[in-house]
Amino acid sequence: MLFHGDEQVERARSDRGYPRDRIAEQLEYACSRHLDASYEHLRTLAPIRNLMVWHAFVTELALLHVLTDDERPLAHLVGFLRGLAGDGWRTVETTEHLHAPFVLTGLAACADLLGDRLAPADRDQLHATTTGVAEFLWEDLQHGTWGTIERTVWNHNAIAYAAIGVAGVALPEHRRSGEWLGIGIERARRFLEVGVTDAGMTWEGHHYCGYVFQHLGLFLRGLRGAGRIGDVVPAGSALEAKLRRVPHWYAHDLFPRGKWLQNYNDSHWDPHSALLGFLLTFTEYEPALSAAVWDQLVGRPGRRTFGFDSRFSSVGEALLCFPAGPIRPLAELGLDDHFHCPEVGYVAARTGWDSGASVFTFNSGPLAGVVHDHADNNAFTFIARGAPLALDSGSANDPTPGSPSTAAGHNGVFVDGRGEATAGGGTGVSGRILAVAVTDDAVAVVGDATESYTAGGHVGLRRAHRHALFVRRPVPYLVTFDDVDVDDREHRFEYTVHVPSGDTGDAAGGWTIGSNTGDPVGGLQVLLPDPDAVALAAAPYATQRRPRGPHNNHMRWSLATTATRPDFVVLFLPRLAPGEELGGARVERRDGEIVVRLTWPAGTDDLAFAVGPHRGAVAPPSLRR
Repeated sequence: MLFHGDEQVERARSDRGYPRDRIAEQLEYACSRHLDASYEHLRTLAPIRNLMVWHAFVTELALLHVLTDDERPLAHLVGFLRGLAGDGWRTVETTEHLHAPFVLTGLAACADLLGDRLAPADRDQLHATTTGVAEFLWEDLQHGTWGTIERTVWNHNAIAYAAIGVAGVALPEHRRSGEWLGIGIERARRFLEVGVTDAGMTWEGHHYCGYVFQHLGLFLRGLRGAGRIGDVVPAGSALEAKLRRVPHWYAHDLFPRGKWLQNYNDSHWDPHSALLGFLLTFTEYEPALSAAVWDQLVGRPGRRTFGFDSRFSSVGEALLCFPAGPIRPLAELGLDDHFHCPEVGYVAARTGWDSGASVFTFNSGPLAGVVHDHADNNAFTFIARGAPLALDSGSANDPTPGSPSTAAGHNGVFVDGRGEATAGGGTGVSGRILAVAVTDDAVAVVGDATESYTAGGHVGLRRAHRHALFVRRPVPYLVTFDDVDVDDREHRFEYTVHVPSGDTGDAAGGWTIGSNTGDPVGGLQVLLPDPDAVALAAAPYATQRRPRGPHNNHMRWSLATTATRPDFVVLFLPRLAPGEELGGARVERRDGEIVVRLTWPAGTDDLAFAVGPHRGAVAPPSLRR
């Protein structure tokens, strides 16, 4: 076999320990749905839905037949493939080349799995269809803007050239196979060089990372089988190190109670799209970590779908590629307690890897491309003792005012009703992280979103810095300080934050934050300006038009005041246990800094934040005990 070894197929057939027993059940369920799907329905699906559905249809039916020798999935698949004969596949709804790579890699994987199980005429026809799609894609890439070398960082380009590389592996007798293989290798290397950071992030988030590696992972497997993996990922190279880091990024973005991923960079609450290609690619590099992340998201501790999804199904690759052996807990894998990607401008930190962990993430980075950018520089999320307190709004790619792509969808500061300049739909904004500091007890970060406000003359201001200090122990909490300097006149400032649920109670004692079921899980206190001068307004907020995740419908809070410079200092606390009560909170202004003193039963925390314009490096917030 070109892409999967015989031992993988045999293990998928014979191993019925957890989780392969549950994955096998889901494969059978997925194929029962495929058997009910008419050929005409599949051929007329809108392109945006067509991509993954076709891929799953042909690969999952082929795999079920190979594993069980059941003739029904093979007969249904053959009937569909016969409908594509000649120019039949050209009648499928398509948008330039975006449809073709998914069909191409699906057909190549299907043919590889089935081998000589097809009748000669059907095997020849499948070969001819695969060839026709490959030639169509190749021709399109000579003229389409997605094919330019400058776009290699983005998912569409990486997907298309990985598919061409797959064609070079699957169609060795074609007159262009060497050319397809060569450019597939060249672009795969370039994507790993510029499209994956040293920290192991892709620029467009988990959702599109899954799209890419569903195809690139198959290509890498083909190269490995052909003894040419070193042409793209030499053993011990920096590119291999990047691939080993990708599962670490996923792990750091896990909600502590499983099931979900943080949804920065136009990703989605639903983890299924992010898991396309995940086991296919990364079990070669980090088997134990890949297994643990997958299990947390869709296994027994997670959503219990075991990879099945009506649109983003990955049960076939899960059954073939799930690592052998028991699943080890994340806490046993020796993972770092923080993650920093300076290229993207992203920081994640946590207290641990159990279900009660606290997690803080912060985003402020350059505009590397405009396809799916958000107005989310200096935005953050905070999960305290396993319960989300401050959320990211999610994805949209929509510049409509108030959409999740705009500043209204993120945790930021508005000036006279305006936040960061509009993003989404082909526009975007830049920010940068000025400082990061990590100690055992705290993680500090400073972000600069000034350019995000001033882009195109959107908002005239001098500075928009956000300082954040995540204190990890003994009580986990977060303090943010927003140093926003417009001019020397009064303006209406609003500190906005997305929370699962909450009321509009009295500011004096802080506001209670509830879970998505309404149970209190923590609170927010305004320390600066004077809480009596701050008015809280709460409004429902919907992340997507068709909610699927746990927090797609939530609350957006706006804490508003009129001032020359409000210097918002805001404290986020988990629900405190007896004996942990905050005894007092005092704020002092000193020369060049703001000091927050929090008094606890166990002692006093002094948090120092640098204020005002800085030349060169900016001092990160510090914790003094």
